[in-house]
Amino acid sequence: MGANAFEQAAWFENQPDGVVYAGKTVYQYKGGDGAATVQLKEGTRAIGAQAFSDCSFLTEIMLLDGIENIQSAAFANCNNLEKVSFPATLTNIESSAFLNCEKLTNLQFPDSLHTVGGQAFAKTACLESQPDGLVYAGTVA
Repeated sequence: MGANAFEQAAWFENQPDGVVYAGKTVYQYKGGDGAATVQLKEGTRAIGAQAFSDCSFLTEIMLLDGIENIQSAAFANCNNLEKVSFPATLTNIESSAFLNCEKLTNLQFPDSLHTVGGQAFAKTACLESQPDGLVYAGTVA
C-alpha cells in the first residue's frame, strides 16, 4: 500500500485521531500535535511508508515484538525524535526511514536486523554500532 493511499478518503476521514491501522500495518498518524511518546498496539507487523513523517511532536516510539518491517520514510523529518526501541523481531528498515531525525543519537539494533535501505539514517548521529547479521546497507545508511 502506498503512502497516503487513503488521504481524503471517507474511510480515513472517519478514523479517530491518533495511530491509524490498515490491518496489521500502521498506516498513518492522524491529527495535529499528539503525544510525545507513542506505543503501538499488540499484533502490529509493519510501520507503513511515511506513517509518522513530519510528526515534530514525537520524541519517543516503542516498537513492540512482532514488528518486522519499517517502510520508507516512516519517521522521516521527525526532528524531535530522540529514542526508538527496536523489537527483537525487526528484520528490515527501508530507505529514508529515519531521514533527518537529527536528535536520534543512540540506537540498539537487534540481531534480527537483516537489511537497511539507502539513507535510512541519513542526517542522524546514531550509527555507532551495527548488528553482526546485517548483510546490506544502502548508500549513506
